[in-house]
This record gives sequence, C-alpha cells and structure tokens, in this order.
Amino acid sequence: MEKAYNSQIATWLDAGEVTFEYRTVAFLDRSSPSNYSSRGANAAACVADTNPESYWDFMTAIFGNYDNGEIKNAELADMAESAGAADASDCIQNDGFRAFVNYADRLARVDNVNGTPTVYVNGAETNANDFTAAVEGAIEATK
Repeated sequence: MEKAYNSQIATWLDAGEVTFEYRTVAFLDRSSPSNYSSRGANAAACVADTNPESYWDFMTAIFGNYDNGEIKNAELADMAESAGAADASDCIQNDGFRAFVNYADRLARVDNVNGTPTVYVNGAETNANDFTAAVEGAIEATK
C-alpha cells in the first residue's frame, strides 16, 4: 500500500486535504526471530513522539526498506536520524514505546483488524483497491 499510494498521500497531506493516521501492529512478529514488527512499530512511535514532523519520512523509509529484511535497532535509529529524528535514538534503542506497541497490537486484534493494510476512510473500512476513490470522495464531501 505504501509503495502504491505514498506520493498521492503526501500530496493530500501537503495540500492539507487529509489527516493520515498510521496504527502500527506487530502481525509479522510471529515469523520474526527478532520481533522486528514490534521494534519497527516502537521506532515509529519514538519518532512520532520526539520529532512528529519527521514521521512521514521515517515511515516512508521503513516501508521502503521492507524488501531488504530485518534491521537492528541501531539501524532503525540511523534511519530515524536520516529522516530528521535524531532525538528518537535513545527511545528506539531502549524500546521506549514497547508497552504502547503491545497495547496497540492487542487493540487492533480486538477491533478485528486481521491483516495489513486495513484501510479506513472517515471511520469506515474501505477496500484498499478503492482507496484513492474513497479518499477523493471524502475530500469532495467536505468542500
């Protein structure tokens, strides 16, 4: 989803037409020897907390790295620094938001979010294949 819609989402964000919310989950931990999903979600929360203006760039970088496989916390911290969130390093290295990540993951499962991407537009679950049309319709409805 990120690859397919990243530039479109960035355009909507830059224009102030949307608010975009990531809810990271740890679904991939079950096949990870290092709990990479949880560590990546922790890193994202650290960036959001310390340097929220760098969050989009960090998420773009972390999803862009997906095909390269798992990376260590130090590399996540370097990625955050490259995205403009150098202040997130200690939080990433020390799992500062790991309890939050566990809670968010459990909450997603309670809400029947069973896979990624799960897409909501204005609170309604939307088929990821209809994402652009759903968002554009929601934007038009507010004009």
